[in-house]
Amino acid sequence: MLIRPLWRLAIMSNNKSKKVFTLLAIASSLLLASCNDTIYSRPSDATKDQSLISNSSVDHNTVEWLYDTLHDTSTTPEKVRNAMFKILAQGLFGEFTFDTTGEVKITGYDGETDANKLSFIKLHKAYWDQGLKENSTKYEYKEPTALTDTISARIDLFKKIVKKQVVTTLYSKANTDSFKYRNYFYEVKFARSLSKDLYTINGVTDIYNESYDETNSVFTNKVLLDNSVTTEDIDSIIGTNNNFGAPVLHLALYSDYINKQILPDIMQNLLIEQYVYDNQYTAISRTQTRRVNYISIATENKNVSDARRLISKFVNDYITNSTSGSQIDYDVLADAWKGVYGDLYTNGSLNKSGKLLQDSGFKIGTPTKDDTPISMYADGKLPSEHPYYTNTKYGDLMESFAKITLNPKTTDSSTESTFTSSGSYSIETGLNIKTDDIRITDYTTLDWGNKDTGFSSLPSDVKTRLFDYTVMTDFNSPSNIDSNSYLTAINGHYFLKRSVAQSDELSDSIVIKDSSTFYIVEVLEAPSQAKLTIGGENAYDNTAASGLKQEEIARTIGYQIASGSTYKTTAFTHYLESCEINYNDQSIYNYFKTTYPDLFKN
Repeated sequence: MLIRPLWRLAIMSNNKSKKVFTLLAIASSLLLASCNDTIYSRPSDATKDQSLISNSSVDHNTVEWLYDTLHDTSTTPEKVRNAMFKILAQGLFGEFTFDTTGEVKITGYDGETDANKLSFIKLHKAYWDQGLKENSTKYEYKEPTALTDTISARIDLFKKIVKKQVVTTLYSKANTDSFKYRNYFYEVKFARSLSKDLYTINGVTDIYNESYDETNSVFTNKVLLDNSVTTEDIDSIIGTNNNFGAPVLHLALYSDYINKQILPDIMQNLLIEQYVYDNQYTAISRTQTRRVNYISIATENKNVSDARRLISKFVNDYITNSTSGSQIDYDVLADAWKGVYGDLYTNGSLNKSGKLLQDSGFKIGTPTKDDTPISMYADGKLPSEHPYYTNTKYGDLMESFAKITLNPKTTDSSTESTFTSSGSYSIETGLNIKTDDIRITDYTTLDWGNKDTGFSSLPSDVKTRLFDYTVMTDFNSPSNIDSNSYLTAINGHYFLKRSVAQSDELSDSIVIKDSSTFYIVEVLEAPSQAKLTIGGENAYDNTAASGLKQEEIARTIGYQIASGSTYKTTAFTHYLESCEINYNDQSIYNYFKTTYPDLFKN
């Protein structure tokens, strides 16, 4: 292959519009060509008033800056590749953006007439229905003749997938100590960090205005990110249904950052997911994947029996008496085990967690120092002003706090140093920080996962049982569940059983103890190949009314697969083979030949 000194890359394609090619060529310092047009994006030595691209409104300075930024660096080939996959993703899905209202929009579809929407769908195969091939049992994409409810539901499904990934990624970036002060999250700190990196914060012109630090409604500040905020329910991050009644993150503020930094990776993963969905569907349908809701309660020697009693009471009250279709609230157990006294009451009355503690026989503690009841805590409060239940996490904290006195001769200096961070703040502040440390600890997990990448916090033998093939078969054929099964069913809920139970009691059967930690593992989904088979007799409902349940589950699993490394190179090679590429830069040629060797076999 001839390598010329002029740096350029040509892609031949029949599917992309000339306009898209032009813009992306400029943005990526590529030469992109449709079959009847060529656009050179490399700046020449021409004067600044000389037009570089016909009919282009992009001036010379912008193009020159982009070229200098992207070229002559070690990452240039990778940036070229990413630009190509951005074009390919747009060919399959259209151009996704996050707008300033915080919603996913698709250019050419949203806000258009039904006729224009149908025209858009016809150009983007990922949204087509699949039907049986003529004289065949296999399925193929069928070009639509009308904008059906199913197609509209599929558009909504893709938007839902993209939005969840956007929120999850943004929250993961925001939920770090850098943007917190003594456990409390300050959205303004996060916004300022993005602004410092030159991203626009929509509607905010003076990001360092002091009024943003505490009370201004543009940001949500001083928020404790406890277990009510979770990526399992993105509304708890961007909605108003969590316990402080305001979004943790105002999504509409960050469209600039989302569009530039988050969406490209998501769309690239979607591209891989689409490859797996179209070409390796059995990898989805045969993957041992589970959707699981589990809780883990770690204990110490002194409170093992208390934990077992509390968990058994929870099983009897909330699992034995559960109903089919309801969601078991494991946070009731988690909050009871934390035992933060003020959190056990709602409007002056014991809530579910407080009642669970009392009904399990937990008692109010008597704080002592050197086995002598204390008359007053070091913060000047009486024991009655700091009540706690013994052998809860908060109870252990208060009994440790009781070791501190105001007398330097009698105080436990090591404990005092821990509560004050070696004198950095008062013991009262330290007590509040440590109490919040207990509040933000999350004992529950609700997620999809497979045996290779999922649920790393579960012990290996528990994972082995969870991903055993019989769990999937029994879950989908409950009548097969017997005493030898790994699952047990109760009121429409399915739980992983202990390997050896000592009695027939449900709490003895489903409460799994590994070392010093107790687990309850509820299996919510264990998709079988039959349930995921397109057009299958026993498949999940895949109608618009159901929200395309089968396809949503398949694509959820597919996206997890796409996020790994197994199919990445194969998928990218597949897409690159659809392009006729002329390499005219040695570094780019070397990169593609090394990274995608299958492209150069012939």
